[in-house]
Amino acid sequence: MCNCLVLNDVFVDLDSTWIDQAIPYQGKALFGSFLAGWDSDEVKPELDYSEDYYQCLECGQYWYFKCSPDESSWPLFGIKLSGPERRLSEQEIESSQQLVTILAHNGFEAKQCRMKRSTSTINRVQSNHGIR
Repeated sequence: MCNCLVLNDVFVDLDSTWIDQAIPYQGKALFGSFLAGWDSDEVKPELDYSEDYYQCLECGQYWYFKCSPDESSWPLFGIKLSGPERRLSEQEIESSQQLVTILAHNGFEAKQCRMKRSTSTINRVQSNHGIR
């Protein structure tokens, strides 16, 4: 059974091996439905790094996914779509990436994030894996 209904409109998979596990993401407890992996056995087209738009065949939900460049690909980042014709602009994708980055670091706090000097986590990971 898929978990599309429990995920928010945007998610990033913090549990997968693609992300630096040494960085504590305090926001995971508070914003878990944004920071969890997508889970389904059936999707079309087949998950692939070169594709961006998908449909979960278990519930019918349409998605924008950034998939891992590995041979057995999985979604690293996703945005729910309202239908099969919906296409996202670069600005919509970037703002969603920024949102989950902020949530992963526990939202807005008075304390500065220890990652403040680096680029956003998602952009850093994407560049490490050749994703754009």
